Amino acid sequence: MKPQANGCGPRGPVGKIIPDSLLGVSVLEACNLHDELYFQGGNAEERRKADKVFLRAMLDEIKQH
Repeated sequence: MKPQANGCGPRGPVGKIIPDSLLGVSVLEACNLHDELYFQGGNAEERRKADKVFLRAMLDEIKQH
């Protein structure tokens, strides 16, 4: 069974204290995209690329608002 995206932060108690928004702007979709990219797996370079996509998506959401 493939894990599902869970928003910002890890699953469990720690994830409950990490907000799904920054500067009053929802970054939930960026977090979910990051989860999906990580679920695909890959090597360290592919994870770094996923992290860069995540950062860009968050910054784009904030810039739009």
